[in-house]
Amino acid sequence: MLEAQLLNIKLDKAQKQLVEAQNTRTSPTTSDVPVDTLLDLTDSSSSVKTVLPWDDSGLREEAIRQHYTNRINDLIETIQKAEGECILNKRECVGLKKRLHIAEKQHNQFAVDMCNNDKVRQQLEEELTLTKDKYEAQIALMSEHLCAMNDKLVNLNEENQTLKMDTPKQNRKKW
Repeated sequence: MLEAQLLNIKLDKAQKQLVEAQNTRTSPTTSDVPVDTLLDLTDSSSSVKTVLPWDDSGLREEAIRQHYTNRINDLIETIQKAEGECILNKRECVGLKKRLHIAEKQHNQFAVDMCNNDKVRQQLEEELTLTKDKYEAQIALMSEHLCAMNDKLVNLNEENQTLKMDTPKQNRKKW
C-alpha cells in the first residue's frame, strides 16, 4: 500500500513536470504517434523502446507516465483484490471461531448432562435392586406363611375329619 502511494506521488510530480514542459513548447507531431508504439509493454523491466523516429522527450515522458499510471492502477487493483480476500478470510475465520466456541460449549454441556444422567441411572439401578430384593423377601415370607397356613388347614381338615367320624359314634351311644 505504501508502494502504491509512493508511486502515486512520483506520478503526480511527473505529471506536473510534463504539463510544464508541454506549456513551454508545443509540438504538432506528438499527437499523431500512438502511445503503445513508444513502450515495450511485453518487457517486464518496462524499458522504453528506442524506435522513436524523432527525439521528442515530451512524448517519451508521456508514454512512460501512462505506462507507470497503468502499472500503478494494476497494482492498486491487485492490492484491493488481496485486501478483499483478506477481509473475507478474516470474516470466515471469525465465523468459524464462533462456531467452534459454540460447539465447545455444547460439548461441555453434553458432558455435564451425561454425567448427571449417569448418576440418575445409577440411582435408579440401586432403587430397582433394592425394590427387587424387598419383593423377593416379601414373596419368600408370603410363601412361608402360605405353607404354614396350608399346614394348618391340612391339620384342621384332618381334625375335622376325625371329629366327624367320632361324632356319629357318640350319637349312637347316646341312643
